[in-house]
Amino acid sequence: MLKVYICSPYASQGTIEENVERARKYSRAAVQNKLVPITPHIFFTQFMDDSVDWERQWALEMGLELIEECNFLWVFGIPTGGMIPEIKKAESLGIPITYHDPDGNPYPERRKEQMQQWLKA
Repeated sequence: MLKVYICSPYASQGTIEENVERARKYSRAAVQNKLVPITPHIFFTQFMDDSVDWERQWALEMGLELIEECNFLWVFGIPTGGMIPEIKKAESLGIPITYHDPDGNPYPERRKEQMQQWLKA
């Protein structure tokens, strides 16, 4: 089965509750597209504390490891500090990346190019 890494905000750009609900919707969309969603920020936070520095760092590192097992990376919203290393890891591995707005709609090509330039800066 093909796997998609869901890369979206957790603690910024809205409340944690809103972001987790959005990530659930993104994960559901992956399932509807016959993809296995890998959404570590809603999985790891079930048993790890994002407010504890070492636990957050360990979770981020585990997420980077999971990217290596994925066929795609979907980015939702404006990349946050935790999302940028995930995007860069996928780029370095040649994993196709798709950029979406927070509602899950794909960004137009121009917006995607702007995001890529912003990430390289």
